[in-house]
Amino acid sequence: MKKIYALAALVLTAGLSASAATNAPEKAMKAISLQEYMETSSASLPIKAKAQGPAKAINSVSDLYGLYSMSYRGASTKDTLNHIEAGMITEGPSANQVIIPFGNYSPQANVNIARKTITLVNKTPLREIKDADSGQPVLVSLYIFTRNAQGKRQMASSVRATIEDDGSFAFDPSVLFAVSTDELVADVNKLSAYMFATSVSYARTSFLTPVASDYEVLGEGKFYDTWINSAYNEANRVPEQTVTYLQNKTNKNLLAVQNPYDNPAWDQINMATDKNGYILLNLENPDFVGVMPLVESGMVFDVGTETEPDVQGLYCYNHEGNVIYTNGDIEATIEEWLQAGDDISNVTGNIATIYHGLFGTTSEPAATYQWVDSNRDSAMIPGIFELPWTSGIANIDTDNNASVKYYNLQGVEISKPVKGQIVIVKKGNKAIKSIAR
Repeated sequence: MKKIYALAALVLTAGLSASAATNAPEKAMKAISLQEYMETSSASLPIKAKAQGPAKAINSVSDLYGLYSMSYRGASTKDTLNHIEAGMITEGPSANQVIIPFGNYSPQANVNIARKTITLVNKTPLREIKDADSGQPVLVSLYIFTRNAQGKRQMASSVRATIEDDGSFAFDPSVLFAVSTDELVADVNKLSAYMFATSVSYARTSFLTPVASDYEVLGEGKFYDTWINSAYNEANRVPEQTVTYLQNKTNKNLLAVQNPYDNPAWDQINMATDKNGYILLNLENPDFVGVMPLVESGMVFDVGTETEPDVQGLYCYNHEGNVIYTNGDIEATIEEWLQAGDDISNVTGNIATIYHGLFGTTSEPAATYQWVDSNRDSAMIPGIFELPWTSGIANIDTDNNASVKYYNLQGVEISKPVKGQIVIVKKGNKAIKSIAR
């Protein structure tokens, strides 16, 4: 599909004299080296994607279409973590092919319904990226490596996985996948790539769209958008609007903004005739507020051209929400961002301030799109949610009995901060940057 940078044209055709930042799927990428120990016995431990979606019998290629979670283990000098990501399996270029999510890439795979197998082929072309070292565009492909009987690494022609009855499939955990170029993988003993992955598996998952019966009306509040407004200059941004907040009946930390873009102020942009949608806030940690992914917002726009329209729905979330969704390490993320001087989405009183905005589309609901400036740095402005309560944080579950610990900006625990010192204050699983007084 045409990427969201086409929305820059929409800003102008909507009659606005805004200066829109162009969107890039990612910044320039640097080739990384293989982390050898990830191919030892520990790499043979499978990391299976956890099925969360409804079971569906697989009797045709189209039965595979839908939302999946992809699990994999990084295998590079820069990434040795376990990952869980979401993406769509969609129709491929031929009747027996599908397009599957693979990190930020979308390789095609061959499907044999009779045998219930799915196959990835070595050197499948992916797309063009910008190399960080050369500054030049590079066409990358998917390379596949296995071990021979003597334990030596070799390039394989393809790799096959069995499709289970529920649609899930997992490749042999010892197989090494590399997003790379012919030049970078010429020597199998000194591999470099833009992405390495082992223990790759897929399972159906579900959208997080709130179920109306699980929520009750909390009241009216305000909403200042970041996901669309970031594409405009300040004079042409849509001001804050009054919206209805819903609260989950069981988990009081989940708030849903109902139909956030169903307002005449958005009509010049929103093409939706049915503007039903949500933005889902997770307030469990007031110092790490997540806007949850995989929730359709009710905003619809055309990211195509006059002759080739491509109408897409907007899925709003933020980096914090993605960390929560993938069961990431919140404490480690907080410490990393604080040491980098980065802002973190938080709620103070009845005001939730949202940073690190990301968005997906109907075709790619879990995509990590954001608006960037001419230097390819994020141009996402903060979003503001004025919540419908006056007692603020008392409406959120907190651990008031947790002990307080102090750390310097290098992450070293200190017994007592000096007046004026910038420190990281941790209480339970929450952390904030503060100036000691």
